[in-house]
Amino acid sequence: MSMQFRDGARVPFRIDPLPLESPRGYLCRVAQAHCYDHPGWLVQLAGLRLSELESESRAAHIAKVLRLETDEWLAMLYRHVKGYGRFNRRSFLGRVVRADQFNYRHPRICPHCLREQPIWWAAWDLALVAACPKHRCVLLDQCPT
Repeated sequence: MSMQFRDGARVPFRIDPLPLESPRGYLCRVAQAHCYDHPGWLVQLAGLRLSELESESRAAHIAKVLRLETDEWLAMLYRHVKGYGRFNRRSFLGRVVRADQFNYRHPRICPHCLREQPIWWAAWDLALVAACPKHRCVLLDQCPT
């Protein structure tokens, strides 16, 4: 269920996005910094459904809530690539990737990276990445505890 976007609804302070950070990871980091139980609260605060999170037409809503410029939010997203035969492709860090190469249903993490710095890296969102490029360990898709 989506609630109505309130014009003044915003997080108390801005959290700067980091280069190569996953957009969903960014939402997790912002939710944690503001003591929200779940990043979904930010989506609801913007009056959106989770399915609208990457919508370019709704980007201004979530950007305003996050205290970002719309272009900053759009730059983080894995946007649809326009053109003939490109309906199933996305932009990923300046490259074109098939949409089915993203691992949205079972996010994976590197426990070593998270111990060093609590950031969800964009590379972890790709299904073809099975190991951490920095630590050379297998990415986990379940809590180790």
